[in-house]
Amino acid sequence: MGKAFTDDEKSEIKTKLMEAAIELFHDKGAKTLSIREVTKRAGIAQGSFYNFWADKDALVVDVVKYRAEQKFNAVLPEFKKQLKDPTKFLADKTYEWCIDLKRKTETQSIYRESMKILHRDTPADANRVAAVYKDTLEEIAAWWISHNVAKKVDVQGIINVFAGISVIVTNSAQFDTEYFDEIFRTFIESGIRKYVEA
Repeated sequence: MGKAFTDDEKSEIKTKLMEAAIELFHDKGAKTLSIREVTKRAGIAQGSFYNFWADKDALVVDVVKYRAEQKFNAVLPEFKKQLKDPTKFLADKTYEWCIDLKRKTETQSIYRESMKILHRDTPADANRVAAVYKDTLEEIAAWWISHNVAKKVDVQGIINVFAGISVIVTNSAQFDTEYFDEIFRTFIESGIRKYVEA
């Protein structure tokens, strides 16, 4: 019988697997990534992978979520200083990150492949964009409300704005470049403002 892991050990193993996947994504891209390689690089038995994910696509979604949380956590102290107009701050940061993602998607296959997996048709109960952003947006919303920065935040509405953002980023070639930035920025800011009651 195998050893039972504590919650801390499970969390550590999962993080090792995601870090190994990130390294391999950058080396080879998501298409050629194999579960065997991820577990080998992490120094974990291959069967352990399935304690965390059903398949490679589920791993990719968690890796995207992991990276998104790292980005949000890096600026969380800044969010807490933005008491005057936090929705604009969220919109500005989102725009900045998405323009960076757009550039990476245009030039690096790993990002294109990851976005395809994120947008792949899934059952109605498997909203992959929600899986990536829900926890962080709920934390931000709770902080805004507890500090009287916002009366109400419709997190699901903002998640749908984020879903729209990711669709726009992956289809940005359909836009005239002269208009893209203005349209994109307007979509982000007006979308986020619509779902935050100040």
